[in-house]
Amino acid sequence: MIAKRVLGLLFILLCCSTLSFAQTSLGQFLAAEQGKGTLLIRTNNGQITAAITEHRALKVRYDAGSPTPETISISVVDKVDSEVVWEVTQTEEYLTASSGDWQLAFAMEGLAGAFLYKGDTLLAETASATFEEGTSAKLSFGAAINEQFFGTGMRALPQNLRNQELEIYNQAHYGYSNGTANLNIAIPWVASSEGYGIYFDSEMPSRLDLAKSEQNTVQYILEASSEPTFYLVPGDYETLATSYADLTGYQPLPPRWALGYIQSRYGYETEEHARNVVDSMKMAGFPMDALVLDLYWFGDKEMMGTLDWDRERFPTAEKMMADFRDQGIKTILIMEPYFTRQSTNFEFLENQGWMAKNYAGHSYLIEDFWTGGGGAGLLDLYNEDTYDWFWSFYDERIKEGAAAWWSDLGEPETHPDSMLHVVGPARQAHNGFSLRWAKLLYERYQQNYPNERLMNLIRSGYGGMQRFASFPWSGDIQRSWSGYQAQVPLMLGSGLSGVAYMSSDLGGFTGDVKDEELYARWVQFGAFTPVMRLHSVGVNPEPIYFSPEIEANVLKYAKLRYRFLPYNYTLSWENTTMGWPLARPLWFHDTSILGRYSREDEYLWGKNILVAPVMEQASKSREVYLPQGDWVNYWTEEVYTGDQTISVSAPLDQIPLFVRGGSIIPLSPETQNSTEDYTTIELELHYYPSNNEEEAYGRLYHDNGTNPQTLAKGEYEMLEWTAQNGEIGFSRSHAHAGALGKRNFRVVFHNLDQKPTKVRWGKDKLRAASDRSSLADGKYFFDESSNTLTVDVTWDHETRFLKVE
Repeated sequence: MIAKRVLGLLFILLCCSTLSFAQTSLGQFLAAEQGKGTLLIRTNNGQITAAITEHRALKVRYDAGSPTPETISISVVDKVDSEVVWEVTQTEEYLTASSGDWQLAFAMEGLAGAFLYKGDTLLAETASATFEEGTSAKLSFGAAINEQFFGTGMRALPQNLRNQELEIYNQAHYGYSNGTANLNIAIPWVASSEGYGIYFDSEMPSRLDLAKSEQNTVQYILEASSEPTFYLVPGDYETLATSYADLTGYQPLPPRWALGYIQSRYGYETEEHARNVVDSMKMAGFPMDALVLDLYWFGDKEMMGTLDWDRERFPTAEKMMADFRDQGIKTILIMEPYFTRQSTNFEFLENQGWMAKNYAGHSYLIEDFWTGGGGAGLLDLYNEDTYDWFWSFYDERIKEGAAAWWSDLGEPETHPDSMLHVVGPARQAHNGFSLRWAKLLYERYQQNYPNERLMNLIRSGYGGMQRFASFPWSGDIQRSWSGYQAQVPLMLGSGLSGVAYMSSDLGGFTGDVKDEELYARWVQFGAFTPVMRLHSVGVNPEPIYFSPEIEANVLKYAKLRYRFLPYNYTLSWENTTMGWPLARPLWFHDTSILGRYSREDEYLWGKNILVAPVMEQASKSREVYLPQGDWVNYWTEEVYTGDQTISVSAPLDQIPLFVRGGSIIPLSPETQNSTEDYTTIELELHYYPSNNEEEAYGRLYHDNGTNPQTLAKGEYEMLEWTAQNGEIGFSRSHAHAGALGKRNFRVVFHNLDQKPTKVRWGKDKLRAASDRSSLADGKYFFDESSNTLTVDVTWDHETRFLKVE
């Protein structure tokens, strides 16, 4: 039953809408047909097709003029459900159709539509789809007065994008800062506060006008196309994150080492330089999992595209990488799709015709390319003849010991409109270029290294990039407080667009000013971002080159990063199985917060940790909004009631962190040199009760950290805990044949009201230790100064309860 209020609104809007002289609409309704799950509406100027996918998204496509064959989407993997049957009715004014929970209504004149889910109007067009002489198409939708819009990829803008006009065209901006609207990853996905998400499925350049040009109207303007297609899904933000992953693919699990500390710079110029940095970092006590080799591993920047070692600079590269590997440190190599004329591969590519071309049919030489080297050409990754050749260089470097890749400049960074690819002009090929690069690398790993997880640090991409093991960073950010302040909303907006592993060059990339306070604050923040990687140009980014105070500060957070590895790796599992980002807006799990919170400098790390980075210069305190519930200061154990703004102390060595009351947090107790030292044989379990005594919950996902098939083959463990009224229940809900038989736990009860009189582990009564140093298996200690109870137990993975009386 279509809501009458929607039909009335449609009629009024259609009567008021006008078309410019050059624009045409789909015209008048002629007939409705259906077959293989698709509803086809024929008009005198084209057609509309509607379908429902296997994951229950609504797909709508408009064709102006003579219909053309549908191209295979580079972004969407969800398939149309061919078993769907539509119930269609007609009146003089409207065509209505329904199937399951979906309902559609189209005006007979102009074919403007309304789209409902379970009787709720998610979307209604304010005017029919319009087409301008075959060069562009425009869709217009109504927006509620207070509707907020999120997502659209990577933007240095406030999270709510209402009143913005955004380009869907990947762009690199060197030294950008807060307020830069269009950056390296543009994704035509909008998540609305009104309970829906919409994905516009085209890689062509386009614009999203989110109620800027016309109040309460959203417009999607697609360049040079007559076939706009969108997918519509209902739900809150938890549901939308999952639905987007259903639509465009799920991120594979990262190699566990990718969650460790990664050191980078522009660039380590020689093997000796790289070795000295690693040795110095290890001597200073830093845990470390990877070193990134930027330009210079293949020679000077003028040699970009050589793709092989400069043996004068790195004479024993294989041994260097093996020596690093013996210390638990992986080597990551940068790769670019540009080839300078001076590089060893330019002449070969030119002879093969594998670079993008000019209109005369010759290789397009970008003469003023920033590397020098006689100008540069761009490898045409739309030409599949290049794939085996390009992969051969990756394969050789992998065999030598390279563990991961840094895919740079793939927007493409320099992409003149007059450049041609095998599929057409540069603008047509632009947005999909980096996605094809990521796909090539991912699929070749599946074929050639099926037991290794890929980590691809990639600067650009498009919708669906996450399914190709993409780990992007936020580009060439300015080393400034403004650049730093851009990173929280940028990371959160990316996460809501399926890009869950967005990170930044910690400390800032560009600029010659060495600001120790900014560096320390940025790295603290980086400890609670998906990838912790320090990088810069002009100022040495390694903490060993800063003052002893700042070096100690960074060391503290590098170690804290490893301490949180059990929690963080479980967040990766949540992302891989549910599509939830690691870093989440405060309102991700409770949309009611949207009406009370508008800051851009806080976020949830998972569901249970609230991070409030200090982002103002010279600040030693800051205001923090706490959502509803109880929140515990991680550093001081002080408990706060939520739904209020508090002022909290934040000395230079302390980032404000809060733990949600009613949560159970697994932490790693041991000091680790790298994630290769990581084990779950011994764990800490921290229980933070809530004042309302609601049931607490925690879980831990564990596998071997390297094999891509662990989930599919069930070769993992899932540990789960519930707690209430001083009792924690231990259970293992999934285990594989080689799972651990026993684990040692140190369990910490925070904020107990009084000293316990009795502690039981199953049927066993535990003994009190005289002090913390006397703790051992089967003993407990109550610290009256902090009201914390610490208990050491051995667990054989049978369901068991730890009870405090």
